[in-house]
Amino acid sequence: MSSNPPMRYCHSCGARLARDNPGTHCAPCQHKTHDLTRRPPDVPPGFWDTDHMRDALASRHMGSVIHAYRHHPHHGRPLPQELVAGWLGIAQAQLSRAEHGPPITDLTKLTYWAQTLRIPQRCLWFDLPGQRRDTPQTAEQDRLGGGGPFPAGDAMMVWLITTIEGKPVLIPVRMSRRKVLAAGGAGMLGALDGLLDPDEFARVQAAVVTPTRADLATARHLEALLGHYRRLDDQLGPRDLLTPVQSTLDLVEHLRKAARPDVRQALLSLSAQYEQLIGALWKSSGNHAMAERAYDLATARATEADDQPLVRYVLTCKSDQALEEGQHDTALRLAQAAQAGERRVTPASAAFAALKEARAQALRARPNECKRKLGEAAGLLAGDTANNRAYEPPWIYWFEEKTLLAGRGICLTDLGEADEAIEVFDRVLPAIPAELATYRAHCLLYSARAHAANNDPEQAGVVGQEAARISIATGSGLILQKLRGLHAQLSKAHKDVRTVQELGDLLRPPSASSGTGGAA
Repeated sequence: MSSNPPMRYCHSCGARLARDNPGTHCAPCQHKTHDLTRRPPDVPPGFWDTDHMRDALASRHMGSVIHAYRHHPHHGRPLPQELVAGWLGIAQAQLSRAEHGPPITDLTKLTYWAQTLRIPQRCLWFDLPGQRRDTPQTAEQDRLGGGGPFPAGDAMMVWLITTIEGKPVLIPVRMSRRKVLAAGGAGMLGALDGLLDPDEFARVQAAVVTPTRADLATARHLEALLGHYRRLDDQLGPRDLLTPVQSTLDLVEHLRKAARPDVRQALLSLSAQYEQLIGALWKSSGNHAMAERAYDLATARATEADDQPLVRYVLTCKSDQALEEGQHDTALRLAQAAQAGERRVTPASAAFAALKEARAQALRARPNECKRKLGEAAGLLAGDTANNRAYEPPWIYWFEEKTLLAGRGICLTDLGEADEAIEVFDRVLPAIPAELATYRAHCLLYSARAHAANNDPEQAGVVGQEAARISIATGSGLILQKLRGLHAQLSKAHKDVRTVQELGDLLRPPSASSGTGGAA
């Protein structure tokens, strides 16, 4: 008579192991362990408020913060240095030196590590892009949810309508009052001002903090909000949008985990769309590492949701990012992949991908291939316009004939055909309204480059200054970086040209001319 084998239990959570499981961990814990090799785990808000973590953060020593993070009791056991170093993109020995050596002062490294570990801005001693440190007073207001819909100062709380469990609730997100007003949002603010009555405040806060499930109306409201964010990006740029867009994505993910299957599928596709927008915002701000991370997440979620048009669109966005990073062959492959396959994309999406392939060919000095793809893109878009863009997805709303014409001007600039490029920009720039601020700055940058290539440094300086003013106002770090490169090029032979000097003055970082200093 055979005896039953002894019961075995998971070494992580203590759950009983299945008899056909020869390992030491249950399937959920194995999946969690696999996820941990790729990215940090989700942690609750109180994670950052233990005494050990507070002391580490107060020391302003990122190595001490990471050591406290690794040894936090939330993990169950200390996280290995090799694992955390992998998240941060460094070697284990480098992390060991960071934990036990002098404080790190490199702001780029501090920012990347804080964003990777998702340390809240309220805990940090430096500002993250698009965020700001709270004073003790406003931090306490945030914790209590008090102060009404518009906190004091430039930061304002916008309450956005959504539906949870079939009931309308309001999602609080921070925006810059000055930026919204400058973009013509006074009417929106007036409408929002009376949205929340005091009696509803506690119920709204409770619903936002502890939602248990979502319905399809939730997904529709959050999708409409995403469209609103896209258009605010056109006007405000990345600086003031990264925080509210990320906070809304966090809500989408929180709701998705508890939603029923049909709603979960809709929220999964929506989550991919939010990640795509976050990738675009990071790219505009000049942080390619964070953009790549967001685009990869968008691709994975769109693939899981079987949303092939969105997968193709994100591939084209990745191609665009590769172009900005100078990876022309990679950009070409990505643009071609976005157009390949049996399942066709909509005409505007296909035209967008064809334009990116055209630019990759221009940068590879292939003028015939470039112009062939430009003609193909124009044909696709002309047919789409004739059909009133009836079947286009919401994320391609911005790509129209004037956008393609501007793309043609950029390709001509890259090909060295400056005269024709200037003619194109002179036609298209008056058609780009001020409301499309970030895209207008993008076009102005390449118009300035065309003037520089045409040996007209004075006009290059004039156009570059307009691009710089917009980019400074919107936090478009990528364009500012490229404008600095253009100014350096102009200064080699034309440093005495007044408009070139004025461009340099605009592009000079504030710290370079201020009398304030910080710790080394």
